[in-house]
Parts: sequence; structure tokens; C-alpha cells
Amino acid sequence: DAPLALTAMARVRARRLAGVLLALALVVAASLALHRSSSSSSPPLDPGCTLVVNVFSRPTTVPDSLRHYDKTKSITAIVLLWAGPAQVDEEELKAAAGVTPLSLVFPPSTSLNWRFYPWPEIRTECVISMDDGASLALALSSLSRRRPCVPRAAR
Repeated sequence: DAPLALTAMARVRARRLAGVLLALALVVAASLALHRSSSSSSPPLDPGCTLVVNVFSRPTTVPDSLRHYDKTKSITAIVLLWAGPAQVDEEELKAAAGVTPLSLVFPPSTSLNWRFYPWPEIRTECVISMDDGASLALALSSLSRRRPCVPRAAR
């Protein structure tokens, strides 16, 4: 019974994490929309989603993650917020990203709040914000199972 209880707890935690990731993506998208609407000289937005990834504690796994994200059709650009102590090999990262455009940004501090900043490298309406240890597959599977949002007034 104990292993089953642990498995159930892991599923609950995974669902909660996916929900948090979705909420973060919505907050970032709203922030970008407000930021972009305030400046009339902004270029038109690109289709698809920009994946914003905070990189701090797992810099050695980033190339493998980039190769995975390159195969994901909905991810059309990647912004890495490199806040870790490790050295960065930009050429290796760009090669791992394949055809998906990759921007490497060095935020002024290691604060996780930089994931909410409307970086100029983000040129899509859709933004998915992730930590370097999170799984994009889990977040996308959670999104595909969600019902469409219906405003309260329409209910």
C-alpha cells in the first residue's frame, strides 16, 4: 500500500506543478500583452510559443532539453535565462537547439522573478515559463486535458 500511496502523491504533485506552470505562462502572456500594447512601435508578434527557461542548478542537462524542445512543434523560440554559476558554451547550446531560434540572456541577478520580465527576445503571444528541472511534456499534457476557460458571465 505504501508504494501505491507514494505513486498517487506523485501524480497529485505533478498535476499541481502543471497547474502552476500553466498559471505562470498565463501571467507572463498577460504581462507581455500589457507591455506590448503600451508601445505602438512594437513589431507584429510571431506565431507559436516562446519557451523561457531559468537555468541555474542543472546546466549540464540543458543541451538534452534543447534537443527535446527542438522537436516540439509549438515551441518556435527559446530564451534561456542563464543565472547559474557554471560557464556557458553558447555554440553547444545553439547546436542543441537545432532550427529553433535560441536567445541566451544573462539576468542581472539570480532571482526567479526574471521569468516574468518581458524580455525583448520574446516575440510571440504565447510564453511558457519553465525551470531548468521541469518537464515540458508534463506541462503540455496537462494543458491538453484542460477544458476551455469560459468567463463567469457566459456561464
